[in-house]
Amino acid sequence: MLRATLATDAIIGAFEQAKATKGKPTFILADTVKGKGVSFMEGKVDWHGVAPNAEQAAQAIEEISKLAKFPSENPNPVLRIARDGTVVFANIASSYLISGEIPKRWGTAHETIVPYQGFETKDKYVIVAVGNDQIWKRFCNVIDRLDLAEDPRFKTNPLRVQNRTECIGILESVMKTRTRDEWIKLLNDEAIPCAPINTMDEVFQDPQVLHRDMLVEMNHPTAGIIKLVGIPVKYSEMKATIRMPPPVLGEHTREILSGILGYDDMRIEKLKSAGVI
Repeated sequence: MLRATLATDAIIGAFEQAKATKGKPTFILADTVKGKGVSFMEGKVDWHGVAPNAEQAAQAIEEISKLAKFPSENPNPVLRIARDGTVVFANIASSYLISGEIPKRWGTAHETIVPYQGFETKDKYVIVAVGNDQIWKRFCNVIDRLDLAEDPRFKTNPLRVQNRTECIGILESVMKTRTRDEWIKLLNDEAIPCAPINTMDEVFQDPQVLHRDMLVEMNHPTAGIIKLVGIPVKYSEMKATIRMPPPVLGEHTREILSGILGYDDMRIEKLKSAGVI
């Protein structure tokens, strides 16, 4: 049996998005509590999961997909994606196991990396993931605050964690000076991992959501054309589809009673007469 963690699942999703957006800089939140994610930037590489281009991202996902076809005595090997809490909160769990201290809630922030969280801009919200000191220097340049890069309180990540309140307080004011999309363009240009925090209308206009058929339209017998969320699990050898719209009240009652429970027409009519169905 092959097991893959949620992190691997997030990487696969990121590679898929790189294919869907044709090399456009993208960022995926694998865990909104910690603000963890994977970023792909055209032509730039650093520790934060940045792929050189969409073609290499596509090759990578093909290699990952081969893992599900490894030789096995089992005629039906399965790729299992672990999704229990210990995987989702891997960093927090490890911190607890090492220190013995019960972690507190961080919202979109990261316990051990600063800044690595959501920020309010002039109009909407954006996630910024400054995962190391090199990215911090580029980030300070983008926001036109190079003084912060040399500030003794913020020069290294441990110092920024120690002085989180002061650092985030300054950045919150700066981030409100531009719109979300203005920041995303500036940050992407310098290969600084970031992403919009989308509203629901933006979610269902997102190229990745549409690419994965996560918006489905179908005809309903009483409501007409309705929109549904697509099936999130995608298989390489078959396409899972929504076969029928949500049923109206009692639509399949007789079918279930007769076909599954084996009730005859007389018994079903008695239940109907008694107001049970």
